[in-house]
Parts: sequence; structure tokens; C-alpha cells
Amino acid sequence: MRSLFALLLCMTACAHSCSSSSAGHDGAMDLTGTDTGGTTCTGVSADCFQCATGVFCQINQQYCQIMMGRQGTSAGCAGTPPQCLPTPTCACVAPSMCQQSAPGALTVTTLTP
Repeated sequence: MRSLFALLLCMTACAHSCSSSSAGHDGAMDLTGTDTGGTTCTGVSADCFQCATGVFCQINQQYCQIMMGRQGTSAGCAGTPPQCLPTPTCACVAPSMCQQSAPGALTVTTLTP
């Protein structure tokens, strides 16, 4: 089941990459189906940070989710929990296995069997 989730996570992250824009709502969603409100990412910018090769997440609105296991590693963007806004921290999102590269740019690593 976790392998299927990791595959879906990876496929969804690839499917939701568009050009970066903060002008208006563009229907962008993260891998959990959460509306990100207008900014999607294809590269590092003022609004986006790099999660993994070819995967970019929206600062403050998403965090990078890395899944590592025997079946390999996958990466994608997950919606920041509402209680952690406006600027999420590792202490709020995931106190262990979390790194912050800049304010609001979090990477959470999960080990799977």
C-alpha cells in the first residue's frame, strides 16, 4: 500500500508543475488535492523552493515530502497544515526528520518499510 502511495505521490507532483505566477488564482493544487491559491512552481523563485530533482514546492503553502524505503525514494509537495500558517516551522509540521532551508521552506523525510 505504501508503495502505491509513493508512486501516486511522485506522479501527482510531476502532474502539477506549471509556471510560477502569483497573479491571481490558477487552480493549482498540491499532491493532497489542496488548492494552493495561485502559485505553482517549476523552478526556484521568490515563491518556490526545490524539493528534489524536478520537484518544486510553494514556500509557506506546501512542504516537501520525501518518502524513503526499500522500493526507492519519491518526493512531492504536501499542503501545509492550516494551524502552521502563515510561516510554517519544523516544530509545527513535523518535529523529527524535518529540515528548514529558509523561512517557510520545509522538507520532511519519512522512512517507509
